[in-house]
Parts: sequence; structure tokens; C-alpha cells
Amino acid sequence: MNWQSDETIEEKLSRVRSRIAAWRQRKYTIVLVGESAGGCVALNALLEQPDSVHKVVTVCGLNNPYARIGPPTQLTNPAIQPALDLLAENMKRLRPEVATRIISIHPEYDPTVAIADTKVPGGTELGVAGKGHMSVITRYLTIRSRFIIRLI
Repeated sequence: MNWQSDETIEEKLSRVRSRIAAWRQRKYTIVLVGESAGGCVALNALLEQPDSVHKVVTVCGLNNPYARIGPPTQLTNPAIQPALDLLAENMKRLRPEVATRIISIHPEYDPTVAIADTKVPGGTELGVAGKGHMSVITRYLTIRSRFIIRLI
């Protein structure tokens, strides 16, 4: 997503919506995987189009719309706070049957995204062995990707 760009959350979501539309035309089953702040984007896409997205898996995902984002992060990642604000609005539409299609994976300790901020009410929460943010993301999107595939 390149959070340090000047691209707005609407522009980021527009790219995701475009891919969802293309995949739907091909009759694909759509599973979005979002890592870190990308979890917020994946959740926004699911909540906007619950009939189009089969599941969402977040890894160390910033999934809590009320997470505290400090000024340094806001300055270097200008779209994160607007993404969380949009998620706060979209979470009002979270239905129980949609929540069951959300899987949140988090490590034992994450210094970047608090464990409490990875959880989604009604979703499945999976704590995994490991500490750190990027190390866990890298592990679960590469050598442990089969773990994610089995979840979907």
C-alpha cells in the first residue's frame, strides 16, 4: 500500500475495489490478506462489499478503528488515520455472519501494533509464536503461508 506516499485512503481502496471487480468477473473466490495497516484496508473492503469478499485474513493487522496513532506515524503515513476513521464508520455495518469471515493473526508481542488493536469483534483471533512486527509478517506471508492457506 505504501503508506508513506501522498495517496489517499480512497485511492488505495479504489485499487482494491478494482481488483475485486476484476476477480469477480472471473468468478474467483476472493480472500483478502492484509498485513499491518493493510488489515484496515482489507476490512474496509470487506465491509463495503460483504457479498464480494469470501474472507479476510490480517497479519499483525491494524484492525481497531480507535487505535491510537501517534503524531510521528501520522506525519510519515498520512493515510492511516483516515483509513481508521473510515473503518470506524464501516464497522457500524459489521454483521455477525460477516465477522465470522475475519481471521486476525497476531504474535505474542508486537511493538508496532498492540495485540488489542488486531482483534475484530466476532472474528477469529489466532495468536502465534513469535515476537516482533515485521518478522512475524514476513514469516507468515512466506515460509508459513501454508498456515494461512489452510485457514481459508
